[in-house]
Amino acid sequence: MTTEQHPIAISLAKFCNNNMNWKSVANDINIEYRRIEKICIQTSTIVKIVATENWILKVTPITIFVIHQSDASLVVKEANTYSISHQSTNQIQFLNIEVKSSRQRVDPFVIRINAVDFKDLRDRVARSIEILPNIKFHKSVVEQFVDVFKETIKNNPLYDIDQELDQCIGCLQSRPNIKIQKLCEDSGQNNCSTCYCRPLWCVDCMAKWFASRQDNEQQSRWLSSKCSCPMCRATFCMLDVCMLRGVTLDSVEE
Repeated sequence: MTTEQHPIAISLAKFCNNNMNWKSVANDINIEYRRIEKICIQTSTIVKIVATENWILKVTPITIFVIHQSDASLVVKEANTYSISHQSTNQIQFLNIEVKSSRQRVDPFVIRINAVDFKDLRDRVARSIEILPNIKFHKSVVEQFVDVFKETIKNNPLYDIDQELDQCIGCLQSRPNIKIQKLCEDSGQNNCSTCYCRPLWCVDCMAKWFASRQDNEQQSRWLSSKCSCPMCRATFCMLDVCMLRGVTLDSVEE
């Protein structure tokens, strides 16, 4: 069997335009794969989903499913929720997303991902992902905490900044929109301290970081707990997280 007869080569050849061959398509995919803007989601021990600037790949031990984003349509077809343990109220939800191409002879495929990874995929894919009316998303404890975190810091003073900001170093998707600024009057043991870092994080990433540093057995105390800055390790509490002036939470969520 020649390389042109290999199943992956045949699959890539379907995306050839004009005088291109499958190797040109493979080279374009390789170039985008090397960039940091891609996302890789390990959906199981043997299956990985990769979304680059222009491509969506499903990598399995047997083959690679490929679709160009300009031709793609994505639909959340099914959502399954499972209890992690009969002794716990924590649940996990998996979504089945059907990916189709408008290009002829390109095989569709299904992505099965943890609902926690859905936002990362949606933010990287250029096409909108349709969600069927019967699909209900289950929010994890961390996702619920992120919502409460945002509502809580709305009451804190705004922070003025006059410098250009890069992308959030946590997700590389959103712009930094919060600053840790000691405002509380805490003077007890393990008291909050001054953070000298410039704004580097978006509110979602900071909320997830805050949650990750808490005791899972004490969820009712998370809001009154403390955390350390991911960069300088300065101690802070919820009262010390300020939104940047000119940035609204509505625009952040979009």
